Amino acid sequence: EILEPQLIAAIPPSCRQLIMIGDHFQLKPKVENHRLGRDLHFDRSLMERLLLRPGARYPQVSLTTQNRMRQEFLCMLLPIYPQLETNLERVRQNKPLSVVDKTMFFVTTQQHLESESKVGRSVMNSGEASIIMQFLHLILREGYEQKSVTVLGMYDGQVALLRGLLRDAGYPDVHVCTVDSYQGD
Repeated sequence: EILEPQLIAAIPPSCRQLIMIGDHFQLKPKVENHRLGRDLHFDRSLMERLLLRPGARYPQVSLTTQNRMRQEFLCMLLPIYPQLETNLERVRQNKPLSVVDKTMFFVTTQQHLESESKVGRSVMNSGEASIIMQFLHLILREGYEQKSVTVLGMYDGQVALLRGLLRDAGYPDVHVCTVDSYQGD
């Protein structure tokens, strides 16, 4: 997530070889100025710029097996990782919730507007948070333990809002974090 100038500044002149480990499809640098990101491509990581430029010949290896999500979620990743397969033995234990008909569904929340959060320069969406709370009430009422539930938010402001709502609702043990901080868990 680091901007390229910050990365370059951190490399000492004595460096003779740089090995970059990461995923150029994820976690783009955070650019405060939208114009810098859009017009000058500051929202592109050094790794992305190097690997995706025409004629690039840097050695690279891509993810081929995922161990976290159920097979039906894989369709969302195949456009980015066309060779990706699921470790079925490992994910078989990820059972679908008993309170829903499908394991993957989408809820349109575009009618709920974002607002500025008091957390940094982040945003939150109280309408979206309300939908999430309704769903959490349903699954927790069905007997799922708070500690077995994780809610992922895209922004720090949304996470802070959800944590407050969960605490007020008597659900302090539901894990809430940003997508960025959850990666690798």
